[in-house]
Amino acid sequence: MKNGKAKRAAAVTMAAVMALSLSACGGSEKEKTSSADSGGEVTFTYLELGDQGTGLEDWYREVVDDFNNDNKGTYAVDVEWMQGSSPDYNNKLRMLNAADQLPTIFDAGGDISLYNTLKDNGRLVDLTPYLEADPEWTARLEDDCMEQFVEDDGAIYMVPEAAMCPVGIYWNKDLFAQAGIEEFPQTWDEFWDACDKLQAAGITPLALQTSGGAWTSMIIATAYMSTSQEGIDFMNQNFPESYDVPEFREMVEVLKRLFDYSNPDAIGGDYALAQNHFTNEEAAMIINGAWMMETLRDPSYSPEGFEERVGFTTLPGNTVVYSWNQVGRVISSSATEEQIEAAVEYMKTLSTEEHVIRYFELTGGYSSKVELPEETYNNLMPTMKEYADMFQNIECVIPNYQTQWNSIILNEVFATDLPALIQGSIDTDQFIQVLDEAVVEYEEG
Repeated sequence: MKNGKAKRAAAVTMAAVMALSLSACGGSEKEKTSSADSGGEVTFTYLELGDQGTGLEDWYREVVDDFNNDNKGTYAVDVEWMQGSSPDYNNKLRMLNAADQLPTIFDAGGDISLYNTLKDNGRLVDLTPYLEADPEWTARLEDDCMEQFVEDDGAIYMVPEAAMCPVGIYWNKDLFAQAGIEEFPQTWDEFWDACDKLQAAGITPLALQTSGGAWTSMIIATAYMSTSQEGIDFMNQNFPESYDVPEFREMVEVLKRLFDYSNPDAIGGDYALAQNHFTNEEAAMIINGAWMMETLRDPSYSPEGFEERVGFTTLPGNTVVYSWNQVGRVISSSATEEQIEAAVEYMKTLSTEEHVIRYFELTGGYSSKVELPEETYNNLMPTMKEYADMFQNIECVIPNYQTQWNSIILNEVFATDLPALIQGSIDTDQFIQVLDEAVVEYEEG
């Protein structure tokens, strides 16, 4: 696979992708009395993602083992693997922060308000000096991504992954061919035309849902906003103050139109239902990332040979959805200087070429700074090869709406008012009013 760098047209902010739960974790007092005080091995604590079926835990465990083996006698990372949900994880961090017992290193990309609280209260280490002191390390990180991590005061508190796992479209080539469509549409006009042709052929175009943040539906609708600079600017707003703007109104109309092309049970349905419709070949397209690849050849999900019939591509306009900050590691300022230096070395290990290639193999995460070995590429399933090739054509990366909008909107408005909008029980004006009321409620809370 050729090595190319995609252009990013949008700034990105934090996304909630980590799924973690409550459990015990060592505190700052323990850390301040590390073995470094006696000149021995420096041990630091690390809170990390447990098994989520995406290959991430396998990758993290490999990195941890390599780091501990390569630095035996000098550094050692003591990892706590948590299970559960993102709210569990963030709630635990809040409790640990209140007790002054934050781990040395953890992920702060899952909750913007938590990150800001820690940053504003001096709980995080400014990593700028460490990044500036190691040009080889910074060169392994995406340039435009790092620009987004610089705070107003010039500090960098959070370091992202060295690779990204963007969201695009899976499409059933056989179903498209049955409708007389040989290639995936490149523009939005072609996209709507393809939906009409599929439907005319008796094929449901889109596997959608409204529950669980309406993932498959909202990704398409918000991606549509990238067709204008005003839309991109709106998508880059962190917690917008109002949704009563022309570009968002147009997006709402697109969202409603999408459900004209979906399975009847999409309203109220969850992601699992949408995925089943796609893997059972009851819908021609679904939105997701590379973590879904294995289901294409898993007989418990898909029919035999399904992976040979499925393609992966960008959304119209060569657009993908990804928020770099969805996994952003920070270091607690309560750690000793020795532990901070050890944690920085661990961050560097995460971005080495060897580990970035393994990251791709296990999770689909891609870095424009690393050439994918030919042998690795040749062993990929056909859909995964298309995913790898896709990175040469990306023109626009927009942030995931779930990282930009407050929790009341995502957890409450989407649960009740979004289905009502799709069903026609409320109109666009009423839906936007509910959204703006949620903005006020969130700010007052």
